[in-house]
Amino acid sequence: MTIFASAPPINDDPTPWLDSRGLRFRIKHGDRYGTTKWSPRPGFDRPRAHEANPILVEFRERENPKNIYALSQWIMFIGEGWDGSICQATTPQIDHARKVLVRLAAFSK
Repeated sequence: MTIFASAPPINDDPTPWLDSRGLRFRIKHGDRYGTTKWSPRPGFDRPRAHEANPILVEFRERENPKNIYALSQWIMFIGEGWDGSICQATTPQIDHARKVLVRLAAFSK
């Protein structure tokens, strides 16, 4: 089985916070121009040991992994055939996500 990570690449941008004027900052803050938003530059991405599985990345961003109901929905959705409506994934990524989510569901009981 191919190994995939469940998170996107790590970003080492020294100034990842962006304000409405386009100025970058090390920390989040607000001033008379509004608050800053998280917007790290892609040039500072550092890859993880393994390529990220887009299905697991989406699951991690959208759901609480301890929610057995959400886990069962995702497992059922993958089992019925991944249609690519949430994200594009290859066959090995789909197989890997199914195995990971089934194992996670077993731990959540």
